[in-house]
Amino acid sequence: MRTSIALLAVVAAAAACSSDNNNTGPDPRNCTAGSISAGETKTGTLNSASCTRYDWEFSGDSVHYASYDVTLDSGKAYTFIMHATSDTVIFDGTLELVGTDKNTSQNQLYTVSDDEGINEGSQLYFIAPATHTFSLRVSGYDWSDTAAYQLEEKSCRVVMPQITDSVIASSQTLLTSDCVMQSPEFSGDSSYFQLVSVLMHPNETKYYEVTSSDFVPGIQVYGPGFGTPCYYGYEGCGGWADPNYYWDDVVSGASVGTVTVAKGASGGTASLYLTADGYYGWNWWDDYYGYNDYPGAYTMAIGGQNFGTFGPYELTVQSTPPESVVSQRIVPAYFSPVLTKLVPKPKFMRTRHSKHAPAL
Repeated sequence: MRTSIALLAVVAAAAACSSDNNNTGPDPRNCTAGSISAGETKTGTLNSASCTRYDWEFSGDSVHYASYDVTLDSGKAYTFIMHATSDTVIFDGTLELVGTDKNTSQNQLYTVSDDEGINEGSQLYFIAPATHTFSLRVSGYDWSDTAAYQLEEKSCRVVMPQITDSVIASSQTLLTSDCVMQSPEFSGDSSYFQLVSVLMHPNETKYYEVTSSDFVPGIQVYGPGFGTPCYYGYEGCGGWADPNYYWDDVVSGASVGTVTVAKGASGGTASLYLTADGYYGWNWWDDYYGYNDYPGAYTMAIGGQNFGTFGPYELTVQSTPPESVVSQRIVPAYFSPVLTKLVPKPKFMRTRHSKHAPAL
């Protein structure tokens, strides 16, 4: 199993068998199990008869997969949840969203999920930055990962238009009718959540804050593009979560880097700073040098740290002076949401989501 595999060869090989129909995803028709849309649940089985992807760049192994056409509308929020059909089966399944680059007509991977769902399943969530028909791939992490699976798509509520500058103390309400995130970065449990799109301008710093007296809030902000968490190791990624359940040892009033958490008995505040400086340096998530924190559209997820909590909250996203002056050798002004570097899942990721939460 290789430790790092270039994406270019995989993209070129996939393009050779892509569909030319703009109303379908780019994956081969014989490997496409149909289409999926909001409110639908699909079931299927991955086994030796399924289509095979050889030397998959993410895990470095060959995997069985099935694909679904999915049409997304720009500015709308979605979540996709995939897991084994049986609650007693542990299926290390992954999800990928694949589209077609309009400039090159080649297949392009836009986002990936591994282990964000329950029982080592996967979950994608985002506000779509473009209107397009994509291929949504279901696969195992390696050759031995096969199972009967269930795939569900939901349309989620967008609480406001994209924030391009600042919003101060905007009154919002987290509802029990909102979508559910199975294993957010800010909690060890499932949570109702809402999504907000935030535009990060070049070399801009923004302060994110959610305050509630009804529940202890948590936030995670990743981007640009489809909001893939940075631990997948693609170039340009920026973002963080507050509190980060899997990384921070947070106590009441503690400060962790640029993250400050204030917890109360029934409420509290979650906050963080992000700077879109596109700096070139060491990516400690995945041990490589590259560009990070590109400007562009970021997806902000807001939820409760505790199971089943909801209620009113205030949202602040405030543009502030940049934390540092950045040289002119930085990336172009806005980042097309393309993953340019993928690495195998680090060993710690196998246990990182070990506390899988039941669905609400």
